[in-house]
Amino acid sequence: MNCPIVFKKATLEDEGEYLRLSKLFYATDAVLSPLPEEFHKNIFKEICRSSAYLEAFLFSFAGEIAGYGLVSKRFSTEAGGLECWVEDLFVLPEFRGKGIGGAFLDFVKKRYSTNRFRLEVEEENHQAVALYRKHGFEFLSYRQMICDAGN
Repeated sequence: MNCPIVFKKATLEDEGEYLRLSKLFYATDAVLSPLPEEFHKNIFKEICRSSAYLEAFLFSFAGEIAGYGLVSKRFSTEAGGLECWVEDLFVLPEFRGKGIGGAFLDFVKKRYSTNRFRLEVEEENHQAVALYRKHGFEFLSYRQMICDAGN
């Protein structure tokens, strides 16, 4: 039996589920470090405030919550237009291997009219790298740098 995958844009009523999934994701080795509690809450507030540059989606599989994804949008001079970042892509362990991550990438590519899609991945996360390559992503040839506010 083929179970449907549904992507639902997160709303105010989804706060508890979003916070639960986000905290689980940021406790995995797929990210550099956990986020402070207030970051999770601030992100959700922004998701509910406006979809101009940030949207969240809850994934369900056969009627059960299976994960979430977060997409941010920005103008990119390198891309010559809109660029969408898949900020977070998290599928609960019991739902992995069911095509949910790939279906979300396809969903994002269809939903947004953009010049480029972008994401970050830990090179050691071989399953994620294979999934992203399968969907047309490739590694950049340069490294990025950051400077957090206050430094």
